[in-house]
This record gives sequence, structure tokens and C-alpha cells, in this order.
Amino acid sequence: MAGKEAKLLSLGIMATRIHAEELYFTRIAQASEEAGILVFRFCPDQINIQEKTVYGDEYDYRSRQWVPKEIPIPDLIYDRNFRGLTWQSDEKIQWLKKETVFLGYGLPGKYQVFQILTQVDTLIEFLPPVNKVSSPEDIWRDLAADRKIMLKPEFGSRGTGIYLIESKANGWVVRMTKQEGGFERLFDKKTELDKWLRYLTAHYPYLTQRFLELSNVQHEPWDVRILVQKDSSNAWKERIRGVRIGRKHCITANLAAGAEVVPFNEMLNEFSPQLQHKIQESIEHIIQHLPHELETRFHRLFELGIDLGIDKKGDVWILDINSKPGRKIMERLDPENLHTLYKAPSLYSTFLMGELLKAGD
Repeated sequence: MAGKEAKLLSLGIMATRIHAEELYFTRIAQASEEAGILVFRFCPDQINIQEKTVYGDEYDYRSRQWVPKEIPIPDLIYDRNFRGLTWQSDEKIQWLKKETVFLGYGLPGKYQVFQILTQVDTLIEFLPPVNKVSSPEDIWRDLAADRKIMLKPEFGSRGTGIYLIESKANGWVVRMTKQEGGFERLFDKKTELDKWLRYLTAHYPYLTQRFLELSNVQHEPWDVRILVQKDSSNAWKERIRGVRIGRKHCITANLAAGAEVVPFNEMLNEFSPQLQHKIQESIEHIIQHLPHELETRFHRLFELGIDLGIDKKGDVWILDINSKPGRKIMERLDPENLHTLYKAPSLYSTFLMGELLKAGD
């Protein structure tokens, strides 16, 4: 049996916690059996650089369970490790990237991504202006220019840490989305808001983005999430396109704060036929060009969650790009095709190993 196992390709899923995304990882393991791939899950702190091994759980196809085990570094890595609001370069992860093959190498911070994309002629019209915050003075400057700005963490995801700041006659209103809905606070003294901004930006790197009016006729915030993945021939495939509709008084359509998910056509139908055509063309253009341009300028990617906003004029804006996207949109709108997501890592792993063998690596 040992000889047989040695010939099998191994795929390691690197997670923030060993039991994170439990059902998703289990389904990936089960879908990988047909491809003859051993699936292993682990956390970065369990990497042993000296021994070139990693400790975690291997999925046992006979017992249909995860079994604790120490194994050599897997042939390929599917990175599902989330870092939070700060970017901490992990020595073990950097070592691992040199030692083995990642399905996708992820993206750097939002500012670097958006700055690079502003150099792409085919995409620049879809990018809202973004500025890096070095100190609260940068935020005050942008507020003086626009009076209403979004404050976003450079390394945040899932709507965490996003604020809307608006200048009013009686002070400044700061709004955010919480699990129970919208929350706002009035700062009537500049010194008080400045103190809060200094505390916030001292702990996390932030960006400012021009406020865009992205809401439906009921004044509920909404955005479009598109999930794309590589297939077995290295081609990008759109898996799902859906719309998140947030609660009134919230500034984002955050699923964790109770946003609902509806099919894309429900959003599209709120626009005139002329604008519908414009919107469709813009989105198809973005899907066609964005993944390719990102890979050309950064590293190989396996999947992307592309968040788009559509304003009242039918202009489409790239709000965020996530190289470790979630699956809730597909779970709610197209659950019968979730198997395509479960099979995707093993199919792409097989493609990558085939290309490496051809290259002689």
C-alpha cells in the first residue's frame, strides 16, 4: 500500500485553522479521489522547515475521515489561509512558496493591485480613485475634496473594517455595517474624530476611495459578486454571478450582516434596456481582461471573487478583487452545481503537474 500511495499526487490545503471550512475541504477531498490525489489539510504553524514536513490531517478514502498525520511537503498547495486586517509576512509560508507549487499565489494589498491596474488601458475606466492613507491628514484632504469618502482596510475582506465618513454642517458622521445592521456616530469636534482616525490608522493600513452611490430603488446597498476559477485546461471559467443586497442604513452589502442574495437579472431589470446592454458589455469586458491582466502583472492565480458596483448611470466599477473568495453566492443561487467548485482544485492540480512534467521540473 505504501508503494501505491507514493505514486499518488498530494494536494495540501493550507488553512487558518485546522477545522476551518470543514465541509468545503471534505468535499474537495472526496472529489479528488477519482483523480488519484491525496488531500491533506494543515496550518502554516505546523510546517517544519528543518525536516521539510508538515503536520495536519490527511483524508482517508477508506474510512472517509480526516486522520492526523505528518507527511512530506505536498506536491501542490491550495492556499485558504486568511491573514485578517494586517499583512504579516510569514517566514514559513514564504519558504513553502519556494519549496513547492501553489495553485494560486494570491494578490498583494488593494492599493498595489489598483495602482498596477490603472496602468492597464482596457481596465482603467472601471477603477474608482483610491488613495493610500499614511496619516489622518490624508483623510482630511480627501474629505475636503469630496465631503463623503469610503475608508477601507488595505488587507481586509468580507466587508470587515469599512467606514463611510461624511462631512456635515454640525460635524462628521462615521457609518459602518455591523452584524445587527447599520451603525453611525456623529463627531462634532474635529479633535475627537482626528483622535479616532489616528488610533485606527496606527493599527491597520487603510485606503480612501471616492464614495459611489451604489443602491437600488429602495435605497438598499447592493453589489455584484462574480466567482471565476481556472478549469482543467487553464482557462478562466465564470462559476456564478449574483447580487448581494444589504439592509437599509448599511453602507455595504455584507452577507455576515444579513444581506440577501438574488440572481443578477433582478438587479439588471431595474435599469433601462439601453443601460442593461451597457452594463452587460462592461461586465463581460472585465471578466475577459481582469484575470489575465492580474496574472500577467503578479503571479499565477487559481480563483477570483470580483466585486463590482453599478451606479445609477449604468457605469460599472471594480470595487474589490479577492484571490481567496467565498462560496455563499453559489450555495444560495446554484447549489446543484457546487460539485464544480469541489472538483476544481484537483482538476487544476492535474493540469499544473502535467505542465511541470512537460517543462522538466
